[in-house]
Order: sequence, then C-alpha cells, then structure tokens
Amino acid sequence: MMLAQRAAVIEALLADATRASELSPADAARLLVGLSSVQAALAARVVVGTQSGPTPAPSIEDRLLTPEQLAKHFGCSKAWVYRQAPRWPFTRKLSRRVLRFSEAGLLRYVGERRARG
Repeated sequence: MMLAQRAAVIEALLADATRASELSPADAARLLVGLSSVQAALAARVVVGTQSGPTPAPSIEDRLLTPEQLAKHFGCSKAWVYRQAPRWPFTRKLSRRVLRFSEAGLLRYVGERRARG
C-alpha cells in the first residue's frame, strides 16, 4: 500500500472505523504497526509540549520483521528470539501464534541501549 493510499485509508477509518473490515489482513497489520509508531510520536509530542519545536519525521518506513529475520540480525537462534520477545517493546503479536517485530522500534531500542552505555 503506497503512502497516498495509506493516508486515504486512514482518513476513511477516522470517518468510519467499521471500514477496517475492507482491508486485507496484511494491509491491516502494516497499517496497525505504522499507526502505533505515529501514536508513540504523538504521545511524546504531548508530553514534551510545544517548547522543544517540531518533532522530526521518522527517516525510514516501518516494516515488520519475522523471527527468522530478527534472529539473523542478532546472529542468534530463532528460539532465543521467541524467549526474548515478551521483553522487547518492538514486539508485535499479530495473533496467538504469529509474532513480528517493528524494524523502526528495533532501531530505536538499539539506539537507546547504545546511548546508555
């Protein structure tokens, strides 16, 4: 789904949330992850207030990583990823048996951990 299409879908959902049933499950998942990133940015903006100026837009479009992709990224086993998943804020549970991981959330998490030392 292209950015312009996503914006139109969001506008339609804001006007009538029952239209969510018109989305494919894959589009709904992508939109949900994107909206969670927007929600976090908006919440941070509310907390910080207007003194700090505008918050820069994210430089990458978020995508969902599979446990296999994340294991490859970390250089570890898929079983380790599943054990650690409940501890990570970038874990997205799409259903009882399906986990995905926000790439933008992963990058933020790793950046924060590096900044702490």
